[in-house]
Amino acid sequence: MIHRLFYSFNKNVSPFIMLFTVALCLMACSDSDFNRKGQSKAFSNPPKDTLLTAVSDSMSSPQSQQLESLFVSAITEYINVMKQKEGIVINTLFLGKNADFPDVQLPDTINHVGMMVLPEDRADAMKLSYSRTSPYVNAVGWINQDTAEFIFVTFYPEFKHQFDYHVYFRRNEKENGFILNEVQLEDYRRMERGKPERIRIDNKKYQ
Repeated sequence: MIHRLFYSFNKNVSPFIMLFTVALCLMACSDSDFNRKGQSKAFSNPPKDTLLTAVSDSMSSPQSQQLESLFVSAITEYINVMKQKEGIVINTLFLGKNADFPDVQLPDTINHVGMMVLPEDRADAMKLSYSRTSPYVNAVGWINQDTAEFIFVTFYPEFKHQFDYHVYFRRNEKENGFILNEVQLEDYRRMERGKPERIRIDNKKYQ
């Protein structure tokens, strides 16, 4: 390339101009090489959000379906035990989509109860809607190899903490999956020595 440039110049062109042109050419080549190296480095070290997307996309479908199925089962048990133990028939369940909220897509209704998932910025705006029959719930859950647990931290009216329901599952090899183990209540309405009363819900199907 430099050789061709020398031939394209007129013999009357000053040596200074020729040297300046050659210098510009060398700088352009260097910049081009730098850009290629920079692009290569950028693709070999993608930003964190790209890595998170890749990890999320690589999750197997059966694992996602299992988490969703268990979460729906846990919500169903929560609704049932609220009716059985608290005498509360829930109309709408406001679920806070916090950082620990399971990464699942919920149906619009579960066990005839409307589901409304609220991002944190909307939760405060809706607080006047939270009531005994339409509580606000922070739900968290996780699955281990042989057990799974979901906690429903329940608030009403507004953000007054009432109680937590813990729904436990255990693996059943015969069923090739998880089955309900038990439900426990942490009751913040009944404090004893600064701690909430904890009760195992007595129901034959939880045995």
